[in-house]
Amino acid sequence: MSIERRDYDIEGLEIRETDEGSKTIRGMALPFNRDSADLGGFIERIDPGAVTVDDTDIVMLWQHDSTDPITRQSSGLELEVRKSGLWFEAQATDFTTRQLDLLQRGVVKHMSFGFVTIEDEWEQESKPIRRTLTQITLREIS
Repeated sequence: MSIERRDYDIEGLEIRETDEGSKTIRGMALPFNRDSADLGGFIERIDPGAVTVDDTDIVMLWQHDSTDPITRQSSGLELEVRKSGLWFEAQATDFTTRQLDLLQRGVVKHMSFGFVTIEDEWEQESKPIRRTLTQITLREIS
């Protein structure tokens, strides 16, 4: 079982001030029903039922670096499965000053995630070949 990684353009990224005066960062961690870029002879999409976040402790990393965790579900990372994809919300204080600056200036333009495939379907006759992830174990978002 190897961990696969994918990235997509950041969508819906917002840095908001809360009523209490703190800031949160939210956006889409991974989209559903959207074709990926060419992954070496095939494209991929994620079925909306492929991801569950209940009874998990997904970690948010900076650039997939396990030595640089930002937050995790058990310490405040909120994950929500919506029709369009998996959305996240985290406290801005979980990020370093440099990370916040890169996000606010639009230098960081992608979200990515690491996962293990449990079930997938391949459409060999389609051009390009399409893989649909129907069940994954999400390990991290970055």
